Amino acid sequence: MEIWKFQRVVLQRLVIWAGMSIVLGLAFLLFRHEYWNGMAIQFIAWAVVNLAIAFFGKRGLERRWSSLKPNERAAQAATEKNKLVRTLWINTVLDAFYIIGGRLVMIFLGKDSPLWQGMGLGIILQGSFLFFFDLIHARLAANIAIR
Repeated sequence: MEIWKFQRVVLQRLVIWAGMSIVLGLAFLLFRHEYWNGMAIQFIAWAVVNLAIAFFGKRGLERRWSSLKPNERAAQAATEKNKLVRTLWINTVLDAFYIIGGRLVMIFLGKDSPLWQGMGLGIILQGSFLFFFDLIHARLAANIAIR
């Protein structure tokens, strides 16, 4: 698979995860408890951010792709690949910090608050998914052959 198509696939998968997060967040609201409300807030908020990332990522990708002449696209592919791999590795590290941050929220803010307990766990779950999402895609992108 070429890097241009791979980037589109990654962004489409991020949109799917965002959609699932919205559905889960709305489902959590049905429990009508502070703990689940905290989870709902996090799932819906992360979904909005992920949708924005996917939207602007797709716009940037389309802009870069369309600005290149067909004979320039292959030459630009290595740069695109390096940029994507670097971004995914940076995101993987950030995701690990989100997981730690979620745990800290649970420990300090959630000590006496079910809402903050739920928010902390929501951060951990979202950060964990994105950690593996970014890690897997960084490794896959690094192995794409540039032709």
